[in-house]
Amino acid sequence: MGASDLIANRHDVAIIKYHSGDAYAFPHSTARISYYGISGYPTTKIDGILTHSGGNQNQSIYPAYLNYYNQRINVPSPFIVAIYGENTGGLNYDAQVVITKTDTYTASNLVLHFAVTETNIPHNWFNQTHVKDVLRVMVPNQLGTPLDFSATDEIVVDLSFTLNANWVASNMSVVAFVQDVPTKTIFQADIEKLDELQPASINSAFIASATEICVGQEVTFTDQSTGGVTSWLWTFPGGEPETSTLQNPVVVYNAAGSFDVTLEVSNGTQSHSITEINCIQVDETPETPGLPLGETIVDLYYVTTSEYTVEEVAGAEEYTWSLMPLTAGFAEGTANACTVTWNPAFTGQAIISVKAISGACESDYSEELEITVTNTVGVDDPLDMNVFSISPNPGNGIFILQLPVLAEKELMKVKVYNTNGRIVWQNEMRYDGAHTMTLNLSHLNRGIYYISIQSGSIKLNKPISIVK
Repeated sequence: MGASDLIANRHDVAIIKYHSGDAYAFPHSTARISYYGISGYPTTKIDGILTHSGGNQNQSIYPAYLNYYNQRINVPSPFIVAIYGENTGGLNYDAQVVITKTDTYTASNLVLHFAVTETNIPHNWFNQTHVKDVLRVMVPNQLGTPLDFSATDEIVVDLSFTLNANWVASNMSVVAFVQDVPTKTIFQADIEKLDELQPASINSAFIASATEICVGQEVTFTDQSTGGVTSWLWTFPGGEPETSTLQNPVVVYNAAGSFDVTLEVSNGTQSHSITEINCIQVDETPETPGLPLGETIVDLYYVTTSEYTVEEVAGAEEYTWSLMPLTAGFAEGTANACTVTWNPAFTGQAIISVKAISGACESDYSEELEITVTNTVGVDDPLDMNVFSISPNPGNGIFILQLPVLAEKELMKVKVYNTNGRIVWQNEMRYDGAHTMTLNLSHLNRGIYYISIQSGSIKLNKPISIVK
């Protein structure tokens, strides 16, 4: 008593009783007893590694078993075990066990054991009238079926067995469990009543490593079918190969277009097929754009931005522009034209190039257009630059700008750039005559910035330093 109470209390257990020295003993049960090194009876093994010795014919040892159960039920298992099967006529049965690896594990010699048990066999012993959960046969034998997950996460084991005519099928169950032979650890098990066995419900499914690619690229298809699949038939219109019987094939597409993919799977008795319409979109790689067009000499005294274009490329959906070095500024735009915003602090050689994009495909970058960037501020400046001053500099972010005399109601644009050439503050105003302006940049981080003031044809630039 005790094991049956676990079942009665709906605990998730599978029970196999190996008999010795009585009418229910046979080579399979004797081999299992020897494997565990059992010499005294009754002895209980829980998940192959916990041991309880002794019993009580008058009182249930359910509390002791429950303690063992609670120790092991909370240990995560790296496997899922599922039993499927059917009666193939008379006393004959086919079973299919699907073992799925869900996590890493430590074991050196995994095997799948499959046991057929019978319960409620009339037999008087001590104060009992029946024996329960008696091992009747192990399939294929007491050594089990070796398992190797080195190349897969799912193994399907097909088994067949025949009942003895004296066994009562309605009282029988099948138990499948995964065990590490050296440590005797049982990682996972499943139990099904023999007369409730159902064939595996097969369902085809797959995923692709990419669904939009360029001509000449490859796609890896990964089978995700369920139901003990043992064979695969793939069809890849437009692909190479066009068909495959591998579980996870790799296919190359050498022509542009949209292509279907079909997978038909079978488990020997059932089959299922799925077709993904327009599963793979194959794009042509666009031609490399020509040389960008635009200014090749830029004077930051006169301009802060420059426009560049490139002749449109057939089939291109957008473009990516590149301005180097990064300290020169930045290029914005995804069409065949872009705007470069220059870093006021940069002078020297810059280069701009562009590539075309179509779907998942990109061309190479175009030939690079070389640009000479100068800043002639202060050279032949008709203004007295001493009139334009910033104080205090360095400062804490509050600056006083002394501005030159401008025409009546002249529009003045003030911009502040960081060292990457990005505008971090800007303002516009109209004023008369000499003007003093307070500039509050206290929200900016400490560092070097550049002030650009433009009014008509006049443009002034000065660096400032914020210290905090």
